[in-house]
Amino acid sequence: MHADRIADAEAELVLLRQPHSSHTEYIRQLQAVTHRRDTKIQQEMRLLQYRKQALSNFTLGTRGQLFSQYMQDARDIRDRALSDLGKQSYDIQRHRRAEQMDELDRYAIRFPPKRSTRIRHQIKYNLEVSILSGVAKYVGFPAAPDLSFAKPDELDNDLRAMNVSQ
Repeated sequence: MHADRIADAEAELVLLRQPHSSHTEYIRQLQAVTHRRDTKIQQEMRLLQYRKQALSNFTLGTRGQLFSQYMQDARDIRDRALSDLGKQSYDIQRHRRAEQMDELDRYAIRFPPKRSTRIRHQIKYNLEVSILSGVAKYVGFPAAPDLSFAKPDELDNDLRAMNVSQ
């Protein structure tokens, strides 16, 4: 009985030592391991595909969000710049109009409604014109004195007083 069992064990060892073993238990175990390995490989490949798809979705979502935020920031900056520019333009126009009104008040002669005021203005105007005519006739325009050139010795004295050498 022991001899039969030993003979069976040695026969199984011979079957297992062959390059392409035909041992039934070995083949069944090998198929189970191969099936488990193939299942794990398929699961990992599927997991890799899901992770790649999730990463792609995350990248696209982040890129879209960043682009949207960039466009919003650019729009805000443009709106703020246009608003500031409009405000400056409004201030410039308001100041220009205010200055223009002041200028008109300064240089324009308004027609006075009262006859006595008009006569007084006419007398002032005639007096100013007669004074300027007298200056033009008897003194001349421009009414500045003639300037003579400095003499050479006066120039030398002035330059020495300023500590300037020639």
